[in-house]
Amino acid sequence: MALKPCKECGNQISDKAENCPQCGAKQPKKTSLFTKIVLGFIIFTVIMIIVSVNSDTPPSEPSAETQKMMQQAQIQTALSGILKDPESAKYEFVSAQCGQVNSKNSFGGYAGAKRFLSDGDNVYLEDYNASKSEFNDLWKKHCP
Repeated sequence: MALKPCKECGNQISDKAENCPQCGAKQPKKTSLFTKIVLGFIIFTVIMIIVSVNSDTPPSEPSAETQKMMQQAQIQTALSGILKDPESAKYEFVSAQCGQVNSKNSFGGYAGAKRFLSDGDNVYLEDYNASKSEFNDLWKKHCP
């Protein structure tokens, strides 16, 4: 049993006493260890949430495979504006930016595979938006 001063009158009282025998003031209850641990855990959790929300980590770069798929999807979207029947298109990619496409023509038959490529800014379809020699030069430059 230890003695501590009363919060009201300053008289020495037992740490187990609920009221001061001198002035009758109620003494504050001691906080339990369990309560302190729970409170500490809650404060730690709140701090971690704030830190994770406010972290300045840049968004991660997409993987090479994801970038390749995104590039191929952009090419297919661009070619769908050129082809007569884009839903019938069958793509065969040689690389992320080069390949062949076979789609139906105006008569409903497959026209035969045509090469396509993207230089990053434009999408070229063989015999459509570049002359044969220009397309061949672009193919040699951008495709394996």
